Amino acid sequence: MRQNKFESYDDYVDAQRVTTCRKMQRAYKRCFAVDSVVDNIVEYHCDVADKPVYGLCHGVRYGEELDKFEKKFGGGVWIGTEIVSELCDDVRIFNYDFSWVKDGWIGNFDLIYSNSFDHARYPRKVAKAWISCLSPSGRLYVEWSPWHNKLGGRSAKADCFAASADEYMKIFQKAGVVEHRLEFKLKNYSKYTFVIRRG
Repeated sequence: MRQNKFESYDDYVDAQRVTTCRKMQRAYKRCFAVDSVVDNIVEYHCDVADKPVYGLCHGVRYGEELDKFEKKFGGGVWIGTEIVSELCDDVRIFNYDFSWVKDGWIGNFDLIYSNSFDHARYPRKVAKAWISCLSPSGRLYVEWSPWHNKLGGRSAKADCFAASADEYMKIFQKAGVVEHRLEFKLKNYSKYTFVIRRG
């Protein structure tokens, strides 16, 4: 695993803001949670657990994944975290560092999803924090693609670390139980969604 270093917490937050705002200005995709991956998650989750009542997505930018999960599951309460305050409405999308845990979140969420784990400044700490928020039957779904194994330079410092799929697996195995790895095959590569539950 390779990591970018930050001089301070403010430096970390600023890197997230700069990268996010640049992507939004360049008309990048507003949501990286593609429908086929969401469909796979929904199908798997319905096989192993009850329909989620409370869902949490981390690093949501505009929060479109909240809408996707709510629609696919036919309801539930879905909220998201986003560190860039300009994108938050404090109704569904909260300006919050996803490495922090609110007291009311511990043991409360039936489903947690993120494709932004590579934006974690302290990956092992974040893995434990996210798992602590799962309900007894809850599942955490974390996406990995080959791009998560590429460390951005000064212009893409928001990607805090780069790791292989196996390294992702090891991080989450130490924090909880990795019960499955969903695979989504594209033309030239595969991407995975790790399914994690409490130990």
